[in-house]
Amino acid sequence: MRLGKGAIGLACVGAALLVLPAAGAGPGSTTRLSTATGGGQGNGRSFVPAISADGRYVAFYSDASNLVSGDTNGARDVFLRDLQTAETTRVSISSSGVEANGDSFAPALSSDGRYVAFASAATNLVDGDTNEANDIFVRDRQTNTTTRVSVGYDGSQANGGSDQPSLSGDGRLVAFTSAATNIVSGDVNTNRDAFVYDRQTGTAVNVSVKTDGTQADLDSFTPELSADGRFVAYSSFADDLIADDENESSDIFVRDLQANTTERISEYTGHYEAEGDSVRPSISGGGRYVAFDSDAWDLVWGDTNDVHDVFVNDRATSVTTRVSVDDSGTQSNGESFRPSISGDGRHVAFYSEASDLVSGDTNGATDVFVYDRRSGALKRASVAAGGDDGNGDSLRPALDASGRLAVFESDASNLVPGDSNRFTDIFVRDPLGTSPAPRVKCVVPRVIGMRLAVARKKIGRANCLVGGVRRVRSAKTRVGKVLSQSPKPGAVRTRGAKVNLVVGRR
Repeated sequence: MRLGKGAIGLACVGAALLVLPAAGAGPGSTTRLSTATGGGQGNGRSFVPAISADGRYVAFYSDASNLVSGDTNGARDVFLRDLQTAETTRVSISSSGVEANGDSFAPALSSDGRYVAFASAATNLVDGDTNEANDIFVRDRQTNTTTRVSVGYDGSQANGGSDQPSLSGDGRLVAFTSAATNIVSGDVNTNRDAFVYDRQTGTAVNVSVKTDGTQADLDSFTPELSADGRFVAYSSFADDLIADDENESSDIFVRDLQANTTERISEYTGHYEAEGDSVRPSISGGGRYVAFDSDAWDLVWGDTNDVHDVFVNDRATSVTTRVSVDDSGTQSNGESFRPSISGDGRHVAFYSEASDLVSGDTNGATDVFVYDRRSGALKRASVAAGGDDGNGDSLRPALDASGRLAVFESDASNLVPGDSNRFTDIFVRDPLGTSPAPRVKCVVPRVIGMRLAVARKKIGRANCLVGGVRRVRSAKTRVGKVLSQSPKPGAVRTRGAKVNLVVGRR
């Protein structure tokens, strides 16, 4: 089934992003998020954060029972942290607010954080859940409702387990993997497939298929939707999704839900297939850039380190580049995994065992890094506010759409003061090191009575421009001077705003 342009168009709503400042996450700061609303640290481990595109909300799952009141289910739950209000809420609950009777995990967020998708083994999040399998649910935080989306094409329950959800920016589309054979009709391959469910139409499509619709002959996994909802990237061991796939390895594919085409992107520039497994794709907001990690040695020239590296494929140019490198472009001495790419494809976060990506990396631990594809600069995100090494492993990063905020999980106890719970926690870091440049404004100066040349200079120094100059007859003493101005003195406008003048003449 083809997802119509209407579905794609509605999904595009998520592409309009408002990047909000995160409380406690200023430039160079590190903040712990897996805490209760009052700041109390968790009494259990927290894992796998996801961040909304606008940078305000972070979802994660946790063993902790003290992040919210009334957590008595003894199961892993999915929580949401509001970085503006510092509030923590639980989202893996039923529409009536009943806590789950099984583990919930693998959260994903819509661009504005309204919708949270997650996987769960619970049987009481919706009525009639008797399939004894992990299902995919979506929590609407505005209406406080929870719905199951991993369902059969005829409305029945899925006859197999589902996992690894991803949301389009507007939350309408949900991608996930499933071993079920009844998500779509005609699924006869008995493999784990990647699907996209449309919450508006209540229908799903199998995206792990060839351009002509042929089903994959092996398992597919880790799908991720672009924010605009048009593209879904995923990994697959299948060798029949494109012609001449002979590497007997996992590859990265992109399905265009509008054109109904499938392409492989884990290739050396020029469409040469890789000799190694490529996994864990992350796709930019418009679907042009796809990051992934791979142990292939032939995706770029000069790859001789014999480890997993992180790569980015530009689908517009078919060029693949390696980003798990230091500032000079030198390859690393350790494994790198699990990339997360920013909305515009400029920044890529990943975690690495390498000790030579930045100077002074002496902790002997896995660290989180953010690479700037425009400048070639690499910065470590898993550090304390003062820049000190973390004293434990940090991994599984996620970036907001701007690439400004990086969230990750860490065993380190020295990233923030007072971390004494000895559990894996969730942190947010601004790895870019500089605040966004403040917007320069035009504050209209008073120039009435000044000669025109002097008025021009004063207006320019105020970040404004002289607009129209109208000359009118005036008294001899006012010839060549400003008689009136618009806007009025003190008005605040955007930089470069025009100030119109009336100047006296004979």
